[in-house]
Amino acid sequence: MKQCSQSQAICPHIEAHDRQLFPLQVVGVPDPVSVEEVCACVIMKEGQTADSQEMRKSCVEIGIVPEEMPGYFLFMDEFPMTSTRHKVDRKKLRLIAMEKLGLKEEA
Repeated sequence: MKQCSQSQAICPHIEAHDRQLFPLQVVGVPDPVSVEEVCACVIMKEGQTADSQEMRKSCVEIGIVPEEMPGYFLFMDEFPMTSTRHKVDRKKLRLIAMEKLGLKEEA
């Protein structure tokens, strides 16, 4: 069973490897098989391109094992920010990811 909280450790590894390429946030999204699945939300910089397959390849190259690999990669123009502290609003980011992936919260 993979949970985002267990896989949060992958975020710094991907960021350290690709910081100059991809601003990245990791959130957990509902998964019908396990509790939740890891979703890596990525912002592409001007003129850069990548897809989920390329991101998975980068993860393998930096040593992320399959059990810690994000199940989803979403490419976004920007992250939602909090109004007061100007930090990424992870709750909104999770909702956006769920909407883009067509996922609903399990009851």
